[in-house]
Amino acid sequence: MEKALEHYRSLPEPKRSEHLWRYSAWRRLHPTGKVDEVPKAVSAKVVLTNLDGSAVDSAIELRPARGEERRRLSATLAEDNVAASFCRALCGDESLLLSIPNSYVGEQPLSLDITASGHISSLYLLFDIGTNAEVELAISIRGEASWFGLLREGNIGENSKLNEFVHNRLDRTSTLLRCEGIELQRDARLLTATLSSGADKNKSDLRYSLTGMGADLGVFIAVHGQGKRHDDHHIEIEHKVGNNRSQVEMHAACDDNSRSVGTGRLLIAESAQGADAGQVFRNLLLSDKARADVIPELEVLADDVSANHGAASAPLDPEQVFYLQSRGLDKKESRDIIVEGFLMDAFKDFKSPALIDHLRTLLLVHLDCDLI
Repeated sequence: MEKALEHYRSLPEPKRSEHLWRYSAWRRLHPTGKVDEVPKAVSAKVVLTNLDGSAVDSAIELRPARGEERRRLSATLAEDNVAASFCRALCGDESLLLSIPNSYVGEQPLSLDITASGHISSLYLLFDIGTNAEVELAISIRGEASWFGLLREGNIGENSKLNEFVHNRLDRTSTLLRCEGIELQRDARLLTATLSSGADKNKSDLRYSLTGMGADLGVFIAVHGQGKRHDDHHIEIEHKVGNNRSQVEMHAACDDNSRSVGTGRLLIAESAQGADAGQVFRNLLLSDKARADVIPELEVLADDVSANHGAASAPLDPEQVFYLQSRGLDKKESRDIIVEGFLMDAFKDFKSPALIDHLRTLLLVHLDCDLI
């Protein structure tokens, strides 16, 4: 713990000119505002079951991580990553490992329920997916902690497939700092979907490294902003070798005085010939005071690649609202249907029928009850 604390305090405060901190200053995200301070934190409660509530297969482990496991699974995030370093200092020696054995094929999705309580809460979660495994995972982040830091690092083994859905449903008074670094080995596939509708202040630093040929990554994010929500997603993808693929699709629907930020950084190394990568950011502005900022960034050093990006923002189409109202719906119902369709479209390439059904149900309940 002392080593992690010393390392964090040795790092300079990041400048607003840096790509990652342009729209969310670290001092504003820090739980006390005193960037040299590492306060005491309460460990989040974690429960692992199958999605239907039954017990998981005995071959799956959720247990405290060992030191050598932490060292092996934490290679993706750089040593100078301030947010990750802060979360390590907060968690100290406490970390959990979710281990999926070689050749495991799940019959139904797993459910990982994370509850953040207390004033300041934290969780350091590692996961290790063996070779030739297939697993689906639904992660729920909830609770009334004033500040919650989630650090997630891990590895997806050769020829393994992980489909996951992350739902941010923290209390509106909360702040969420989410950091993750995930490495994909040869022929591994990760499809990760996020529905962000909780906490008024959010910062996500999501980093993925494709280190094996044939690796396939899909990052799908839907953000619903109301009130004064500030939701900042930074997605960084590094293609270290060639003949692999990545895709980013982020949709944000912003109402009231909310703001969404999407920054995507794509790095294709000189040795990554044959890489195929794309990023698309779309924003739906539901209020004149809502804001959405998008910065896609490409750094391509190879010459035989397919790399593209796009961004678009538009207000709510009054003709669509009028059409739905003419069919008997009131104004709120009409808006909710349009928002639901827009946000669900972010997941059109998320190939997991079970998790899509679960996701759509949660989104409909959220829109119906205004649960943010």
